[in-house]
Amino acid sequence: MEAMRQLITRFWHFLPVTIILYLSLFTHFTLAFVALARRTSWNLPKWQLAQYVLGFSVPLLLIPHVIGARLTPALLETVEGGYQWVLGAIWNTEGLLFWQSLMLLIVWSHFCCGIHFWLRIRAGYRRWLSLWHILAIVIPLLALLGVYRAAFEVGDIDLGERWQRVSAGYPEVVEQLLWADNAARNLFWGCLLLVAIYHAVRIYQGRRRTTVWVNHPNRGLLNTLLSN
Repeated sequence: MEAMRQLITRFWHFLPVTIILYLSLFTHFTLAFVALARRTSWNLPKWQLAQYVLGFSVPLLLIPHVIGARLTPALLETVEGGYQWVLGAIWNTEGLLFWQSLMLLIVWSHFCCGIHFWLRIRAGYRRWLSLWHILAIVIPLLALLGVYRAAFEVGDIDLGERWQRVSAGYPEVVEQLLWADNAARNLFWGCLLLVAIYHAVRIYQGRRRTTVWVNHPNRGLLNTLLSN
């Protein structure tokens, strides 16, 4: 397991791949915020509402993982990283195993919803729909079972003693990690606040416009704003 991680790490830590990965994450979340800001109505299908809820819950669940598993080993040379470091923290931190498992299920569900509603009209996809349903359940189940088994093998660890040992003599790095965690969370909530303000401004401006109601065959009544 650790040998496979080292092989995968060489790929993900290759600079061009790392740049592409983080750019794709940034682009994905940026487009999500733009799509949310450009909505003119919240009368949307349940699956699309689920996509929004699942998608915007991912950053809050992902931040601790990125800080602990990627940034901490990068800044603290005393941290070896690897599965033992990450799984030890997940297994021995109260509630963290639940939240990390929830993050995996949310990301996977968000991915499956997007793929399904992208490919649902394609005949080749619908022909194998039962197989895709089975894979959508089996893959995350096997992933979670693997995490639980590996974390159980790591066993109980005194995280307080471990953190004191690896962070001793690096107070500046500890401050940087705390700052990065707070900055990432504040950035997320700040973006949501900007979207909310943008919506409020649009509602205010909409009062000066004419509202036309359209009876959509699939989505019911929708309102459209027309400029005077």
